[in-house]
Amino acid sequence: MGLAVYNSTILDIRFPPCCYKKLLSPAVVPTFTAGKPLGVVSMSLDDFCQVWPYIGKGLRDLLQYDGNVEEDFGLTFEISNSEIDSYKTFKLKSGGNHIPVTNSNREEYVKLYVDWALNKSIYHQFKSFYLGFHSVCASNALIVNTLAASSINYLL
Repeated sequence: MGLAVYNSTILDIRFPPCCYKKLLSPAVVPTFTAGKPLGVVSMSLDDFCQVWPYIGKGLRDLLQYDGNVEEDFGLTFEISNSEIDSYKTFKLKSGGNHIPVTNSNREEYVKLYVDWALNKSIYHQFKSFYLGFHSVCASNALIVNTLAASSINYLL
């Protein structure tokens, strides 16, 4: 993708706007990247819904649910994710497997879920993408006139 932008080649691909937010965080690659987070940015439920609309709808429904979240959903602060032929469970916060999601903490659960899905779970893969993109494309191609992330799709 970076090479296509560098060569002014139009690609018939679309990335969700949150991908461009991540590419602009930070906008200029630091000289020394060791220990510095790359592509980690605060994401919203709206950003999440652009990537996983059905799961996002479920999270919105959880936030709007009028009943007893703890009793009816039985969730804790952890996520189960399928990987190849098995499921792995990840704690959203320390002790998350013992912390029930309730009406009073469901917003925190959704925020941590979104952060895990769009930042933490893909950090190493996105870091490689980020560094590859910025190695062939000057950052100002993404920053020109402080374009909104959604407008950048039109450059590709």
